Amino acid sequence: MFIRLGKKGDGGYIVDLNSVLAAEKLISFGINNEWSFEAAFYKQRPVPLAAFDHSISQRVFLRNFLIHYSFGFSPAKAYRDLLALLQYKSFFSNTRKHHRLHVGYNSIPQMVSFAQALEISEATHQHIFLKIDTEQWEYRILEDLINNAPRITGLVIEFHNVDLNLERINNFIQRFPLPLVYTRANNYGHVTPEQLPLLIECTFSAAAVKRVKPFTSEAMDMQNSRKLPPYNLSFA
Repeated sequence: MFIRLGKKGDGGYIVDLNSVLAAEKLISFGINNEWSFEAAFYKQRPVPLAAFDHSISQRVFLRNFLIHYSFGFSPAKAYRDLLALLQYKSFFSNTRKHHRLHVGYNSIPQMVSFAQALEISEATHQHIFLKIDTEQWEYRILEDLINNAPRITGLVIEFHNVDLNLERINNFIQRFPLPLVYTRANNYGHVTPEQLPLLIECTFSAAAVKRVKPFTSEAMDMQNSRKLPPYNLSFA
């Protein structure tokens, strides 16, 4: 069964419910200023959350709110930052932890390796669901995902600069044991002259059931931006 977790548009993902229910922990690499996916996941499966994002904090949200409200006044951005500021402390509490770290190379300040992230998450032996939106750093942890696949119940991942990394993406899909169950083009990205999207979202599930018919649902399969033209994928 497929469900949508997170807000309408950007920030929401389609996942296999069985992969959510099988998880003992949710680990998110990349949060930014909204965590609607994590909140929706928690309602379906109230397991501990470890979220990694070095770029956010209450202080950052306050600073951004003041900038958007006072200087380059933008009501939408100011409201977004104020909402994040007000909700941050209540959401990230108890078993839902935010770690102000980025996942990549531990030789870089404020970065940890994939293995270190698992240790910090106290998830070295648990079954985990992973959400990854790390702005091109995803390519540096693909081998870690393959090596840890036996205990990954589900994965949603954004691939950036697809035109430059298409071979790496194809190689990962072929080698990653979890079946690819859903793919969409994120229309916040652009397309090449050959109409190849530069930004795609992929969902993998260890509990996938083979479907006879293609998955289509306008109620769940929403464009990331309603203001931009939609991108439709075609498969040869």
